[in-house]
Amino acid sequence: MRSISILIFFSLLLPLAVSCQRKNVAMNERKPVTEELSGEVLRLNGIQVPSPVLLSSCGDLLLVKTADNNAKIALCRVDGDSVKVVDRGIKKGRGPYEFIYANYCVSGDSLFVMDSNPMGFTALYGIPLKKGALSDYSCWKHYTGSGFPQMRTVGYFIRSSPGYFVACAGEPGKEQVFSLLDFNNSEVTPLAFWPDDGNECETEVKQMVYMNSSLGSGPDGLFAYAANRGRYLAIMGTDGSSITVKNLIYNVLPKFTSQNHNVRYDKMQYAGIIIKCTDERIYAKLYRDDSGESEEYKGYPSYCFDEIEIYDWDGRFIKCIRTDRPYSTFCPSPDDKYLYTTTLNLETGDDVMVRYELE
Repeated sequence: MRSISILIFFSLLLPLAVSCQRKNVAMNERKPVTEELSGEVLRLNGIQVPSPVLLSSCGDLLLVKTADNNAKIALCRVDGDSVKVVDRGIKKGRGPYEFIYANYCVSGDSLFVMDSNPMGFTALYGIPLKKGALSDYSCWKHYTGSGFPQMRTVGYFIRSSPGYFVACAGEPGKEQVFSLLDFNNSEVTPLAFWPDDGNECETEVKQMVYMNSSLGSGPDGLFAYAANRGRYLAIMGTDGSSITVKNLIYNVLPKFTSQNHNVRYDKMQYAGIIIKCTDERIYAKLYRDDSGESEEYKGYPSYCFDEIEIYDWDGRFIKCIRTDRPYSTFCPSPDDKYLYTTTLNLETGDDVMVRYELE
């Protein structure tokens, strides 16, 4: 009887174990499409090509990165079936109010523009998102970081609170991926986070891998972090001295080696994730794993895709949408009512923007 009881116990336990294994495996697989959307094509008036890049939205305004080095950012407003430019700014150069390696984030009603080089940050400005401000330097607020140490960085950052920014940056040769930049007191605090990926390559190589990522800010000091290779998407927070991973949505770290102190990514791995965030949701584009091998996708360039996964800030899956036209870049409206994408008109070759209604 005892043997029979044990046998019954393990027979009940086995399906549970298999179920748990399947759950863990499924966690890192793409989510199935749950909704298909048809969008409204919007014409781009006065935005220089090639391929405008949607950065963010604020209210009824859209921020578009353009190919114009005299005005890298266009502030746009949707008007009927077209997108019109209401202001331009951010000049590439080495003079005052100019940027060489500019990166951007939007917080509240301001655009923050940070200039950097591989060894640190050189300038940060806050610019109100209103007509005329991009070209009116008197509206710009300059943040001084003269006391900052030399840091390795790729320039990606988010605003955590007034005067404080979390950046993908760290001291060269140190096990650091994130730093808290305090522009109020000109101080930098390393935030403890060092992925345990089993890779024993040089520290600076590993820094480059994990700094080259996608960030998005959320509510209550949370932010989302997605790796540029592999399939890693985490919801994080900070206590001012370290990074806490609150929830893991995907957990496949990048695979890479070092070659002459440079990163060499394994070819056989997931192709990475890019994210855009609102106060309520995380929008994730999982790059197609075969995009580097194919010349096109459904008639569009190989870098295009037509799926976006959506999550809440507890890491719960909401839905996966499929757009009727493969897109290159995207951003949601702040109220999560609309999704904007950039794509091509296959007949004319012109860049167009598409607006989708989100339920």
